[in-house]
Formats: sequence, structure tokens, C-alpha cells
Amino acid sequence: RKAAAQCAVLLKNDGVLPLGPGVKKVAVLGNLAKKPQFNGTGCAAINARCPDIPFDELAALAAPGCQLQFAPGYTADYQIDPALLAEAAKVAAEAEVAL
Repeated sequence: RKAAAQCAVLLKNDGVLPLGPGVKKVAVLGNLAKKPQFNGTGCAAINARCPDIPFDELAALAAPGCQLQFAPGYTADYQIDPALLAEAAKVAAEAEVAL
């Protein structure tokens, strides 16, 4: 976890992060937020024994009264699904912040 935290890169932050205590509704978008992918085969095989699930970690750190809404936005095999995309757009539009 320490290495992961030190390697994280925020490409652009327009004052969105860190979220202030007044934020009450956050959209968490993308299937990987609940189902992170771990790749590797052969000698590079990965056995994630205690993976951090981004949505769960955000929920654990959310301020009291902050509501997290999730929408995958695409299928588990990364295909475009118009219904999932529309749901993600709706969830994002209803939130104060979309991640």
C-alpha cells in the first residue's frame, strides 16, 4: 500500500481533490472502481491476496453524510454498452463531484 500510495499520479487537479467536508454526493464511475484488474501470467502472475477496492476505500474515507453513487459505464470486458454509459452520465450529472 505504501508503494502504491507513493506511485499514484494525479495528472490534473482543478481543485477537486481533496474533497471538502461539504461534498455530499460523489459519483464513482468505471467498472474498475469495484472490480480492479490484476494482470500477469507465467512468471509475472499476480496473486492479489488483500486487494484494495477503490470504491470501498473511498467509502471508508468519506465524510459522514457523504453519499457515494457508483456506475460501471462499460461492461466487464470493456465493451461499450449504451445503457451503462447513459446510467454513468446520469449518475455523474446528479453528483457534485465525479471521480
